[in-house]
Amino acid sequence: MLAERPEPRARAQLKRKVYGYRKKSSERKNSDKGLEKANKNAADTDNSEVGLTLYVFSKSAQSSHTIASIQGICDNELAGRCRLNIIDVKECPEAAEQDAVIATPTLIKYAPPPLRRILGDLSNCREVLVALQLP
Repeated sequence: MLAERPEPRARAQLKRKVYGYRKKSSERKNSDKGLEKANKNAADTDNSEVGLTLYVFSKSAQSSHTIASIQGICDNELAGRCRLNIIDVKECPEAAEQDAVIATPTLIKYAPPPLRRILGDLSNCREVLVALQLP
């Protein structure tokens, strides 16, 4: 005995239901509200605090230059919304190991997400800001 096939319209509705091809109008309205909320949250993060950790090795001239460069970025470009932690790998190797630092200098942006890492020369302010993907 052959099973009856549903009518074409019923098949389309079944397909949408099973595979989620089309959203109901109420679902579309809710997704628009979610998009508005996400945009509002993104606008709020523009003023959020930027969390940076700079890993350097010892008190060499290169380390001093890197520290001064990053502090300049925090003071000039991120005025009032930057929290900078400077960690000397020689004094605190556990922190470097915990953050998987393999070379110095390393700058890690941990807030706002996503996490970003920059290794090497940090003297060019514009390149550092672009690499950090700051709003």
